[in-house]
Amino acid sequence: MPLLQGRSSSPNACDGDLIIVQEKYNALTPVVLRAGSFLNNRYGRFAHDDVIGHPLGRRWEAKSHPGTGSGTQACAGFVHALKPTPELWSLAMFHRTQIVYPHDSAVITLFLDLRPGQVLIESGTGSGSASVAFARAVAPLGQVRSFEFHKPRADAAQKDFRALGLEHVVKVTGGVDVVKQGFLGVNDGEADAVFLDLPAPYLMGEEVARVLKPNGTVCTFSPCLEQVQKSAEMFRKGPFHSVRTVTAPVRTYETREQILGTPGFDELQESQKDVANPALNDESSRHRKRQRIELSGSTRRKLKTAGAERLEMADKNDGRHDGRVIRVAARLHSRPFSSMKGHTSYLTFARRKRGNVKASPNNGAGPKLLLGDAKSGADGSGISRRESCIIS
Repeated sequence: MPLLQGRSSSPNACDGDLIIVQEKYNALTPVVLRAGSFLNNRYGRFAHDDVIGHPLGRRWEAKSHPGTGSGTQACAGFVHALKPTPELWSLAMFHRTQIVYPHDSAVITLFLDLRPGQVLIESGTGSGSASVAFARAVAPLGQVRSFEFHKPRADAAQKDFRALGLEHVVKVTGGVDVVKQGFLGVNDGEADAVFLDLPAPYLMGEEVARVLKPNGTVCTFSPCLEQVQKSAEMFRKGPFHSVRTVTAPVRTYETREQILGTPGFDELQESQKDVANPALNDESSRHRKRQRIELSGSTRRKLKTAGAERLEMADKNDGRHDGRVIRVAARLHSRPFSSMKGHTSYLTFARRKRGNVKASPNNGAGPKLLLGDAKSGADGSGISRRESCIIS
């Protein structure tokens, strides 16, 4: 199913649609539906025809268990057939490069102020995860124009965009070094926003100022503070304002309900008696000790089978065994996952000042911003005296 309703307006999955198959919470696979085809994995053999023509977001039952013959069986497994979203796609896609994860894409989309109908220029297509998130924000009438230095990588990304139904929103230009060649085919002041995921984004100040509309926004994605410092310096020297850097670290927690048993006071008192009276360390004392051990083992077995209950007694008879009571309470325990997908990233944002950028007369020594375009002011230009200077 297309990520955006571009190819088909049907809410049901169609032949040729790309879907996301979830085997478990951290195992997602992209699958293209074909009539008469089957998906084989460790959970069974799944017929594509069982999904085609039906809404997504449902359980997909296997026709047979792995290693058995054909025909439906009670032991066959199941998966979930899901509609692709930018968040699911970033987890299921093939990573040709390091990707921009959803928590970063969300922050970038927010601070770039992306809206439907806007034009975004992206440099560094990579695996295309960020492009998909941006496409959702500017669709259906907007456009993402992405540039990638590596031509085969750009072709692979464009193939993914076609499978997702985004070919009318995302346009990829491959084999272009934007640092040396600039944004080819992009007119002056055409872009509402620019996103740079480059090794040296601080070399793109003049070109970014050229393609951005007045008050347009730009974001650089940097893995280290050295790039952040150089990018911020470039923005402050150029025709930009409102420079700021943010980071969005993520920590995913696993929360479970655990049931903890607490022995009653009678059992503790008997144990203290045995310690305080060595003379009682005879056969009867050992017999009572064996009873306590057996009771403890049987109680653990009962708690294991009744783990969903918040209060469990040791026995039906008010939970009492020779004066001993086991009290059980359920508590929530949270801890971070041992491994989490993500990487360090710093997002530097800036906004384009008003005015027109013209080529520098001294062989491109630097961009010049000519401020104007207002209708009122002390001198008729509509700009304050401080704003009317040329910033180079």
